[in-house]
Amino acid sequence: MDLLRRFALGDIDAFETLVQQFQGDIYAWIVRIVRDPGIAEDLTVETLWRIYRARQQFRTDGNFPAWARRIATNVAKFDAYGGNCNVKLTALHRLKPSSNAKSHEGSITSVASLQSMGPLTCAQNEAR
Repeated sequence: MDLLRRFALGDIDAFETLVQQFQGDIYAWIVRIVRDPGIAEDLTVETLWRIYRARQQFRTDGNFPAWARRIATNVAKFDAYGGNCNVKLTALHRLKPSSNAKSHEGSITSVASLQSMGPLTCAQNEAR
């Protein structure tokens, strides 16, 4: 079974492999949109979380990088218009860096960390 099909079926190892391959590209794409590396790191986490949650909607014959960029674009635009209350994700410290990160420190590959985060709402963050 190919990597994309395994990902769509929920295989954690397949997701980890895709994250290792594409997280640098996703981060770079978001930096181009928001022009702030710190915010881009936060939005990369959110993008990876959304990719994981939407895995069953991915067409396995489709283009994963294009699909991931579309999700990243939507996340960045949502942030740019104040959709997340302009609050940084405070759960970043729980994520483990990848040894295969392409372009920045603090890369995200821990699926367990992504799963434990859940969506972070403005109310949850203000309570912290």
